[in-house]
Amino acid sequence: MDRRTFVVGVSTGVTTGLAGCAGEDLDLSPDTGADSDDDAESDRRSEAAAEAATEDFLQALADGDAERQGELVHDDATGFSTSTDEYSLTINEVASHTIAEIAEQHDESISESEIEDANQRLQDRTNEIGADDSAQVYFDIDVEDDSEEGYLFLVEDDGEWLIYDDGIGVELEADDTEPEDSPETTPEAATEDFLQALADGDAERQEELLHQEATGFSTSTEEITLTIHEVASHTIAEIAEQHGESISESEIEDAKDSVGERITEIGATDYAHVYYEFETEQFGTEEGYLFVVQDGGEWLIYDDGIGVELEDDEETQQEVSNRLQIQSAVGNVTEDETVDEVRLTVAKAPGSDAIDLEAVSYQFDTNDSSVLSADQISVIVAETDDTEITDRADRYQLSFTAPTHFDSELDSGDRLTIDLTTASGASTVKELRVPDSLVDRDAVVL
Repeated sequence: MDRRTFVVGVSTGVTTGLAGCAGEDLDLSPDTGADSDDDAESDRRSEAAAEAATEDFLQALADGDAERQGELVHDDATGFSTSTDEYSLTINEVASHTIAEIAEQHDESISESEIEDANQRLQDRTNEIGADDSAQVYFDIDVEDDSEEGYLFLVEDDGEWLIYDDGIGVELEADDTEPEDSPETTPEAATEDFLQALADGDAERQEELLHQEATGFSTSTEEITLTIHEVASHTIAEIAEQHGESISESEIEDAKDSVGERITEIGATDYAHVYYEFETEQFGTEEGYLFVVQDGGEWLIYDDGIGVELEDDEETQQEVSNRLQIQSAVGNVTEDETVDEVRLTVAKAPGSDAIDLEAVSYQFDTNDSSVLSADQISVIVAETDDTEITDRADRYQLSFTAPTHFDSELDSGDRLTIDLTTASGASTVKELRVPDSLVDRDAVVL
């Protein structure tokens, strides 16, 4: 099917949004509208609701559910028309982005004052509409045999999030200065950079070098003395030969095909299996592999290991694939300016089978491991009305309170690590960080 057949068949306006905000020709001429980054950051619950409305709208388009499409579009929205045509749809990603994040992701040279001006104009537009809040929601979908991505501008009206416009709701005014060409990166250079960031305790750089869908990694600010002896990309055949694996040519080809399918699911354009060997004073010599992918021209760490199993070990494959992804973490702020509840939005990782959340165990720092109970699990958007994640588009919220699930309420600046382990044994670790200030906050992103 054509690049934008799915979107064109539903809305001329949505097509404009895809070309203007997700492609290479971002329109930077001035317009009216604005939003508040602080509001968007301070209430992840609103972001989750806007994302859920977007996913609901996209699914209604795929199902040809014209009635539901109409319910999810604002009365004053223009350029949208309902459709009863049905399509095969896979939702890869739906996420709320701030103006600053959008400018950064599209490599636009936007100054802080220009971002603040865009936020103010977006707030003005939200007020003119008569809405309570607004959000710019990015989507990445596979429709039939093609892929599409873009933004939708949503507004909150009387507590309900509705589609109002295609695009981000405001046009950015950029600096006319030509950006310098970024140096060409390689998977080996990205791996060395990541290892050095670990040695330096540079958590910010570690985060930059991790793919947004990478699981099982946690950043660290602890400095270590590290000497890198070797970093090199290896093929599947080289890895099998070096480790003495008795792998036939057909099995190597099957492994390559499996990696290719995984790359397609991730949405990356290339991959590499990077071998490393380094030595530290604390732990001696270590070696292993990192699975590195190229996304948007940038090489990023996606997984530990080589990204595929060389032997047909069904149990091991299931353990590797059946992972949870933590999409967001929000803390509830009390009147005493402490965080007494942590709410995680979770989905299943690409390639995972169905995951029963009531069989998932969790562990906070040094606390004992426990299994999630039904009252800790709630549906944000899902194919089924139960506690089993069956679809990549499913989103569930997991709730944890102090002192029931973790020791005590968190103060500003505190850190807390959670480990979620599925029934197959796949672990997802995330470090939660409380902002330095909780003044006048009802909720904060952790």
